[in-house]
Amino acid sequence: MQSLVLSARIPSTSILHKKKSSDFHSVNSNLTRVQSPSGNKLNQAFGRCQTMKTLNSERDPVEITISLILNGQKFIVPISIYQNTTDLYKKLIGKVLQVNPTLVNKIKHFQTHSSVKNYNIDYYLSLELKPLEVFEEQRHLKLEPYYSNSVGNQMSIEDYDILKCIGVGGFSRVYLVRKRDNGLFYAMKLIDKNFILKSNKEIIICNEKYVMEQLNSPYLAKLFYSFETKFYLVFVMEYCAGGELFYHLRKWKRLSEPLAKQYFVQVCLAINELHKFEIVYRDIKPENILLDLDGYIRLSDFGLSKPNMNRDETAYSFCGSPEYMSPEMLKREGHNYMVDIYCLGALLYEFIFGSPPFYCRNIDQIYNSILNDKLQFPPYKDINPDLKDLISKLLIKDPSKRLGAQNGIKAILQHKWFQDCDIEALVKRKCEISYKPMPLKYNFDELEFSKGDHEFQKKLYENLRLEKQGKFTRSFPHFEYVNKRIIDYRQNILEQLTKPRQIQGQQGLPKQQQKTQICLSPVSQVKEHSNIQQLISGSFKQSSQGKRFNTDMDLFKLMKQV
Repeated sequence: MQSLVLSARIPSTSILHKKKSSDFHSVNSNLTRVQSPSGNKLNQAFGRCQTMKTLNSERDPVEITISLILNGQKFIVPISIYQNTTDLYKKLIGKVLQVNPTLVNKIKHFQTHSSVKNYNIDYYLSLELKPLEVFEEQRHLKLEPYYSNSVGNQMSIEDYDILKCIGVGGFSRVYLVRKRDNGLFYAMKLIDKNFILKSNKEIIICNEKYVMEQLNSPYLAKLFYSFETKFYLVFVMEYCAGGELFYHLRKWKRLSEPLAKQYFVQVCLAINELHKFEIVYRDIKPENILLDLDGYIRLSDFGLSKPNMNRDETAYSFCGSPEYMSPEMLKREGHNYMVDIYCLGALLYEFIFGSPPFYCRNIDQIYNSILNDKLQFPPYKDINPDLKDLISKLLIKDPSKRLGAQNGIKAILQHKWFQDCDIEALVKRKCEISYKPMPLKYNFDELEFSKGDHEFQKKLYENLRLEKQGKFTRSFPHFEYVNKRIIDYRQNILEQLTKPRQIQGQQGLPKQQQKTQICLSPVSQVKEHSNIQQLISGSFKQSSQGKRFNTDMDLFKLMKQV
């Protein structure tokens, strides 16, 4: 298999050859042979033995064994690796209905049965329609129910189990959390409210909330809840288990052209969505691009965005990452939507060559090169002429001559470099992304994010204790938010499974003689709706310090909106 990234070892995606139909007929033919009528009891016993051998030999290579722990008892539930997480949920609920139906309505999900939980597996099992082939090597799971826990009417941090730090910013930390009432996973961003108020950075928080609240795009990180406490401003967002693209790019050094194209098109679609709603992003970089487990991107971190900006309007705030700043941003003579176009060019350059254009260790030298130096391409790498042409046109110093000055993102995607790219398939999420993050491992630097976490959590729980002692005055009166688009797919499935129905053939009987049965279909596929989305999907963080230069620069000037 040809690798689609350079300096990277792509996990093998090979699976057992699927012969569902032929295997089924093979089993049945063997059953017919060994179970043929015989008056000899010894032959019948031998036939039963051969039947079990046949079943095991045919079934084992494609079967996962689930040990379901229920009230201290263990029940074995086998399932094919060719089925999915929704099938598994149905099958386990079916087993619970057989053993103890009174427990069913309390069960939200199933999770690993262990003193130390495997949150990667638990998260994966909470998703809909995800293939069980990821457990092909493991072949055995020990699971238990995840029961719903009631939460208060007032939104609170204590409505969630805080599991692991997945991101660090200048004045915030991001945690993988699980909501106690529905068992769903989220990324919770805890922002130091006192720091925001003392630094006069309210506009950053308001901008971030506004963008996530207003837009519903598959390429933008989703906000599900936001609320204010005495000590924190809290965003509860989509968890993207693939982590930051920067994390993967740092391992790979650079991307292959096909993979770079798939990512770049998606970022363009995300920026187009923002521009369509009169929002300039102003912070494009790999750190702000998250991946889900299917390899699709989410643009995140909208604190530096400029909302409500007309096409003929100009902004004068000085913000962004030094390596990605456009010439007009550095000149401080005003900028518009074209600042995002320049950043797209810098992003594509980093995808292909491993570092942004004009990159060096000295910030002043970077600024000088962006303003004055001619764009150079590394001589050691052959580059597609169409790709070179696209990057050159995106990084033109004069924004009025830059590609996209007339028709925006549409003009970019009409460039000849995209001729072999099925953009429509990417829009509909029907394109197989060349790389998918590891689903059962953390896709971020655990050591980096663990630094200072013990101290932060100690302070967090102390603050939670203090918050219970009295009310507080809200500094952000309109900050509370609940996303109305949240869909609890598991609850819908549970209602379908437990809904009584008439047994076939009883319709003509008197009503009092009719029996009901639980509607169970543990191995059937859930019909995939066109609008089904993975609502809990990746790590969300501001750029942690030490990766690049300080990206939170001159933010006081950001307050001066012109």
